[in-house]
Amino acid sequence: MDFTFHSALRSVHIAAGALGLVCFWIPIFAKKGGRLHLAAGRFFVRVAIVIAATAMFSCAWGLIAPLSFSGITRELSASEVEHLSASIRFLFTLLGMLTTWFVASLQLGLRAIRTRRNQAELGDAWTRTLVMISMLASLLAVLVGAYQYAMVGQLRYFALIGLGTLGVFEGRKTLRLLGKSEHGPMDWWYLHMDSMIGLGIAFHTAFFVFGASRIWGPLPGLWAAVPWVLPTVIGATATHVWTNYYRRKFETDQSRSINDGQPLVTGTSAS
Repeated sequence: MDFTFHSALRSVHIAAGALGLVCFWIPIFAKKGGRLHLAAGRFFVRVAIVIAATAMFSCAWGLIAPLSFSGITRELSASEVEHLSASIRFLFTLLGMLTTWFVASLQLGLRAIRTRRNQAELGDAWTRTLVMISMLASLLAVLVGAYQYAMVGQLRYFALIGLGTLGVFEGRKTLRLLGKSEHGPMDWWYLHMDSMIGLGIAFHTAFFVFGASRIWGPLPGLWAAVPWVLPTVIGATATHVWTNYYRRKFETDQSRSINDGQPLVTGTSAS
């Protein structure tokens, strides 16, 4: 029963991930605010919700009952049980934290669009709660990583400490953004774009870490860290370049609007 349910859960998660991976690129290249952009964006959000739901269930299962989640039915020795349980709990502590980031980014991206004409409403209670949950998960990851490293001395726990620390600081930065009383006319655009690219980074990281390794095999030694890091490096660079491009574009459009005596349009028609 556990094996059958586990297989179904994994199949749904993988199928949604594959759809999201493809669908992510359509709004990137489509005209911003156009029908294709909006339709693909809505579908991407639905897929992301499925990903988040299946990921949260899997993480809870893996943390609470790691041996059940593993699907192994043969008799295990005490050392095998200890090693397998520790490995699964490490993985799902990491993935659980990343899932909270994923959910918070999805909410931020959607909220930015919904409140673009009244950005003072950006930081509603639900959005703040999800960001604070991601911060709490990050802090717990730091504590778990520090404790486990002190107990067993394995370097892998530095991943929890490092990423957890990053999550705490990013969460604080996001809460300050949500608490701002005034926003620039296109701040919603940058937040939406940054959040959606963040989701894209998550999709691509999952593919390279779990999907590609099954197709081409795992990378040896320190190269195994590359699939975890490379999508973030590329995505962060793309975000920086794209944000600068749109800042220049919007500043140019604003200057033209002022010269023509027209207000700057803050809808979704930029391309």
